[in-house]
Amino acid sequence: MTFDTKPFGRYNDYPPNWKECSEDEFWGRFMTYPKRHEEYRQMRRNNTERFVSAHLYFYDQNEGLALVNNYDWVNYKHQTPKLYKFALCEHEWEHTGTPYNCCRTYTCTKCGDKKSIDSSG
Repeated sequence: MTFDTKPFGRYNDYPPNWKECSEDEFWGRFMTYPKRHEEYRQMRRNNTERFVSAHLYFYDQNEGLALVNNYDWVNYKHQTPKLYKFALCEHEWEHTGTPYNCCRTYTCTKCGDKKSIDSSG
């Protein structure tokens, strides 16, 4: 099964809702959840801006993470990559039901996406 990246833009586009994220947020998702697709991009917002090189990792719920090249142009050396996140929707989850004791269901008030969390183990 292939993952559709078209809604996230093309090779030189920033994905929607592009934001820096904390190390905890980045590594928590990166090390816990399976990636659906991986891609390398060189992005820029306009023709006068320098390209930003990034490795993008796409996950379920139409969300993703990115490792962004952090190059020191003064000393000509690579530094620790910057961490970013992106998503088609910045979900606002609303509890919509408890079909049984250990399961909670939520619906995004913006896009209608649904998720369930089963804590029964």
